[in-house]
Amino acid sequence: MRDKKIVKIVVFLVVFHDFVDKIVKIELAFILKERYDYIMSSIIQFTIKRDENGVYCAKAVDFPIFTSGKTLPELENNVREATALFMEDEDLASIGLSAEPSLLANFEISRTAYA
Repeated sequence: MRDKKIVKIVVFLVVFHDFVDKIVKIELAFILKERYDYIMSSIIQFTIKRDENGVYCAKAVDFPIFTSGKTLPELENNVREATALFMEDEDLASIGLSAEPSLLANFEISRTAYA
């Protein structure tokens, strides 16, 4: 009789451990997703290319923001201004952006530049 109780307790502990383990994993996944969403919604990413006339063009990857400049400092100012204008009339939460997103720029180098 005592052995049956011990077996039941052990089975209960194993089942309980698995249950708690699943809850912890679900909670951890939720926290990680929430953190990932926060990080991603804090960044507006731009791709920068230089066109055939030597003008730098910047286009936001996930948003309808586009601007250009003759120099990189001019382009940087134009990106800031275009982003501010875009955000001015937008409900940022509805498009998944935080109130003050960072701007991230990727510069595309043409094949002829390194070939």
